[in-house]
Amino acid sequence: MAEIKIVAEPRVDFGKGYARRARVAGKIPAVIYGNGAEPKHVTLPGHETTMAVRQADAVLAIEVEGETIKARVQDIQRHPIRPELQHIDLVFVA
Repeated sequence: MAEIKIVAEPRVDFGKGYARRARVAGKIPAVIYGNGAEPKHVTLPGHETTMAVRQADAVLAIEVEGETIKARVQDIQRHPIRPELQHIDLVFVA
């Protein structure tokens, strides 16, 4: 398994409008959950993340505010026509 490092930003705003603005800025909204921990909402850089999730079973080392979280892709929501990622669900890896 390859471990890919991605630097993310914490997400404090929610909703359709915020998600659209994030996507226009080249970012992908995501949530990291599982293991009985509190979910973390983040925005990931678009191009880096798109390239990273192409690998099957890739472990992402996501750095958020100085904290490194290891996660795997649980679900990806894609745009129905364009080759864009709309949202990513990630699961903590122990």
